[in-house]
Amino acid sequence: MSPILIRVAKVFCAALLFSTVACNKSNSYSSTNLYTAGEAPLGIKFLDNALVPASGAENSTVSVGIQGLKKYAGELQIAVNGTPVTTIKTITDSMLVFSIPKWASTGAVTVQVKDQVFFGPVFKVEGKLRSDVSFRVINGATGGSIFDFYPNASGYILAGSFSDYEYTNSGTTYGGLVQVDANGVFLHKYGRGANSGSINSVAPVPGTGKLMIAGNISLYDTFPSRPNIANIARIDPITSLLDTMKSLVNSTQPLSPPDTAIVSAFNGGVSGTVSKVFVQPASVGGKIVAVGNLYGYQSVYYPKSTLLTSWTDFAPINQLVRMNYNGSIDSTYNYSVVPGAGLNGIISDAYMLNDGSIIVVGLFTSFNGKSIPHNIAKFNADGTIDNSFGGLGCDGIISSITYNGTSFLLAGTFKSFNGTPANGVVMLNSDGSVNTTFKCGQITGGSANYAVQLSAASNNYIIVTGSFNKYTDNVNPTVVKQGFMVLDQNGNLVPGYNNMGLFEGTTKKIIEVTNSLGHPAIMMVGNISKFDGKPAGNIVRIELLK
Repeated sequence: MSPILIRVAKVFCAALLFSTVACNKSNSYSSTNLYTAGEAPLGIKFLDNALVPASGAENSTVSVGIQGLKKYAGELQIAVNGTPVTTIKTITDSMLVFSIPKWASTGAVTVQVKDQVFFGPVFKVEGKLRSDVSFRVINGATGGSIFDFYPNASGYILAGSFSDYEYTNSGTTYGGLVQVDANGVFLHKYGRGANSGSINSVAPVPGTGKLMIAGNISLYDTFPSRPNIANIARIDPITSLLDTMKSLVNSTQPLSPPDTAIVSAFNGGVSGTVSKVFVQPASVGGKIVAVGNLYGYQSVYYPKSTLLTSWTDFAPINQLVRMNYNGSIDSTYNYSVVPGAGLNGIISDAYMLNDGSIIVVGLFTSFNGKSIPHNIAKFNADGTIDNSFGGLGCDGIISSITYNGTSFLLAGTFKSFNGTPANGVVMLNSDGSVNTTFKCGQITGGSANYAVQLSAASNNYIIVTGSFNKYTDNVNPTVVKQGFMVLDQNGNLVPGYNNMGLFEGTTKKIIEVTNSLGHPAIMMVGNISKFDGKPAGNIVRIELLK
């Protein structure tokens, strides 16, 4: 079936930029600490001497200098990063000695008397997770987030909306695309990348050495803004250049030779932002599928275009668009002459299986006007929908989907999936049914937004990140977990693997790696401002100890 295309002319115009000068007014402020000269509340004050030791495992004995506690010995509440201390060994007028409680994580020692809370030094809880000392990232990505990364022979290609990495930028944006080595050290940029846009997803094209990039992209490197770069392009990651072709277009002067333009060889794109781009396996054609909150396909009609005016072919199509290697639309996939409504909501994430089928998650209840499993949909390799997958779906937003080869993990704000209690994280079998072995406990203070199950080599442990601050599993009391936790296959916290402190941000991707010391580790990217209570720069690597 040939698609019906709407052809639209676009005229490029230069815009005049005006600058204004604002007056600056100098103000001076006092930097006096108003509390320095005052008396310590209740006579309690942490002294200058630090914790001894400053780090240790659960049940370690720790002393800290603090005055004024002795007279409140019967009404003290002491905690390590919010986890109550149950064993106090000594209280004097200048010293507190206690044991680090079970399930404590890295953070400040606090003392509460009546309604007054006193914050002391940070105690680092040692366990089987630790920030990888061989990972040499200091500042990470700045000016934006990292949305995806792809391992290659040199290390990793990082993609996102960032403008700088490790403060190596010499004045021009990196446009959300850089090459780093295996330890996160900056190797080179890709020109200006997507410039002021963002690269949300990358996917290798097997057998070509090329890489598909997609997101919110209208310009790549220093190429003039050409209309055939419409949120998706193909690049050569070796030469750092856009995969280009020279194309002849009509001259603005009929008697002049045809004009020549350097344009993207991938003459296809979408209207809307791409969340994920996939290259289907060769067994089903090896075509490119863009997934996201999309509302149309577009390409440039060169026979009628000039350097100043381009003609764009447009076809209405929602959420999933499949294209051939040259960028032309595949009208056999999710396309109709009479456009369907598509999904009646938004897509948050997607995952492609080895057979080329794609599972999308988000917030929706119907496809082309017909009811489907709520907030999850499986599209077969040919673009038809599989209504048998996912049962009834769930009762809230699904933020992410991951797959480890046998099971899916979904994370979001839902409370049940297909009628089974889920509490924001659920494990599905490969057919979309709920795996009832895993039972997520009670997540409070926020929600989970990402969950992934590690390999058998890492005991199939499950990592969950989000905005939560406490977790109550099936066998343990409520534990303070600030946005990051490690669970077993039953949904219970794993002893020794929950020692890391405050996590702040949103995870976009986690993969298992081996660090330069030969130890198992995980690499995590996203919009991550803090990990273990320290600045993270949107990328961290965590070592998994045995």
